[in-house]
Amino acid sequence: MIEMYLFVNPLSPEYWSIDPIIQKLQVEYGDLFKLTHFLTGGEDVTPSYRSYTPIQPFSYVLEQESETHDEPGWLKQPLFLPHPAFLAIKAAQCYGKKVSAKFLHQLQIAHFFDKKNLKNKSVLKQCAIDARLDLEEFECDIHLDTVKNALHADFKVANELQVSDTPTLIFYSSNVNEPGVKVHSHYHYDVYANIIRNSSNLDVHPPYSPPPLEEFIRTKSLVTTETLAMLYNKSLREIDLEMKKLVLKRKVQQKTWHSITFWKTLDI
Repeated sequence: MIEMYLFVNPLSPEYWSIDPIIQKLQVEYGDLFKLTHFLTGGEDVTPSYRSYTPIQPFSYVLEQESETHDEPGWLKQPLFLPHPAFLAIKAAQCYGKKVSAKFLHQLQIAHFFDKKNLKNKSVLKQCAIDARLDLEEFECDIHLDTVKNALHADFKVANELQVSDTPTLIFYSSNVNEPGVKVHSHYHYDVYANIIRNSSNLDVHPPYSPPPLEEFIRTKSLVTTETLAMLYNKSLREIDLEMKKLVLKRKVQQKTWHSITFWKTLDI
């Protein structure tokens, strides 16, 4: 079994450059690898801990270093003050992959589709309700030190593995003596698929086919035209026409943000 580490900020625009690749890999070769997500703060996840808005996982505090005149009086030190949405994502992961995925989809809908402020606690609460989380437990979990430490650990792993930008994938084969393969999100899908096929010690089967479009849509709260086009090997125009048929059936709702076209499922 191949270990695949995904370093990503799921609430940044760059997330949607890797989503088509991940979705297609999971459909075609999902039985050959185990995917682990690591939250990162954006394009820069080096020890400076800087990132861009809207997610600001780190802040800074001025700490007095010395009162002598021979040394600097103040030193700028990183203080771990994560964005509430990041803590909410880690808290939701305590409920398992299926539930946490639903919660993340609700956050993405609120952020990308509805343009809501994820620093607002009422928005996070509504996402938890929509994902069918136990709201009372969730509101307690989000403040736990274990959740904060788990998020801090994600950043620490990213720094130790020298992940310089996101999204980034690192592949580890079952042979512990082989180094990992680090790949960023701007390569063609075949590059990632070939890594999985070449790294697997199992007999690699032909790629599985995706389910019918409408069936796949029912499993996703939010998906982009680019993701569907890659998954079904169709042009953006072909997917757009098929999805607009589902709009007429009131199965999905369409919204464009910058150059990204989102489709929100309405019947889940």
